[in-house]
Amino acid sequence: MMAGVDATDPEQIVGKGHNLIFRLLDELDATTTHHTQLAEMIEAHEEDPRRRAAMMKAIELPGRANVIKALATAFKTWNEAQAPEGKKAQRQANAEKVAAAGRFAPRGGPKLAVNNG
Repeated sequence: MMAGVDATDPEQIVGKGHNLIFRLLDELDATTTHHTQLAEMIEAHEEDPRRRAAMMKAIELPGRANVIKALATAFKTWNEAQAPEGKKAQRQANAEKVAAAGRFAPRGGPKLAVNNG
């Protein structure tokens, strides 16, 4: 069990993943919306040049673009994990079900009609 999620239940894992992605997107939106204010605060209050450069790099466009790319990939992966089978797989499963019984079922082996007793 991880953070209130049953690790053996795919639906719970996917749901938790979606929630995490949406929270990260909200955080990215806030960073993008308030970029100018964040940059001004970093410049005004951070005296260590290395730390200031790292903080500025974290809020710059390439960093945010990489985050959105990673989130999009994660979202796609979560959705594929949750997606139902494709049409071909569904048709194949239906065909196998029909073929297993009824008129189209495979015949049993030959039966001996001779009694040697």
